[in-house]
Amino acid sequence: MSEVLHDEAELKRHLALILGEEDCGSPGWGRVEQMCLDLSKELSVDACGACPHHIYHFIADCDIRQRNKEYAETQRADVRTYLEARVSD
Repeated sequence: MSEVLHDEAELKRHLALILGEEDCGSPGWGRVEQMCLDLSKELSVDACGACPHHIYHFIADCDIRQRNKEYAETQRADVRTYLEARVSD
């Protein structure tokens, strides 16, 4: 990933990829961690307004989700709700 994210639709696309990786039967946590790291680096100032606080936590808390199944389920449910919401641009 080399582009800079500028809108909510792009953010949602990347989040869906991460969620898909985590939702598979045996997630590759190293890959998930790299995807989250790449996404955090690519968030532009413009995307910051489109990125809710709980989504920042999802991006930053990959290691916690790996260790804590209940926390992971809660975060993934929050992301699913965000992904299902209409893009606001």
